[in-house]
Amino acid sequence: MQLKKRVQELENKLTRIEKEHKKENIVIKGLDPKENINKIDVQEFIEDKMGIKVEIKEVERIGINKSKMIIKAKMNNMDNKRLVMKNKNKLKGTKYFIDPEFTNEEEKIQKKLREVARVERDKGKQVKVAYQKMRINSEWYKWDVQKQELTKNETNGRPKN
Repeated sequence: MQLKKRVQELENKLTRIEKEHKKENIVIKGLDPKENINKIDVQEFIEDKMGIKVEIKEVERIGINKSKMIIKAKMNNMDNKRLVMKNKNKLKGTKYFIDPEFTNEEEKIQKKLREVARVERDKGKQVKVAYQKMRINSEWYKWDVQKQELTKNETNGRPKN
């Protein structure tokens, strides 16, 4: 039992380190493929599409999905990241998407939430997906990590993470 507890502690520590490493990163999906993309290109994209000026430390192309490029951008600071995340709704209705860079586990959870959201929207419900939680019509649900399922928020209002 002691070994199991130690393994869990080490996994938690590794997750914290991974989250710390990714906290200033964003992922941009939907860009047209380009041989060499640099931080100036991404800063201009954000200014053009979102109307905000930010500084970026570095940019890395992390893949292509359905002939659209996926890039990771490390923001200059957390204020720049918050500004981008606050304004990402300006991309609604376009082919572009911006999300924070998640850990693998967080990405799996968000994917499950998006699948649930798609089903609920097809039923005509209004859905908003947030970090490990979602609102269906006016009711909030939170992802239960232990149960690996969505659970209804028992208190009124948006659940805290």
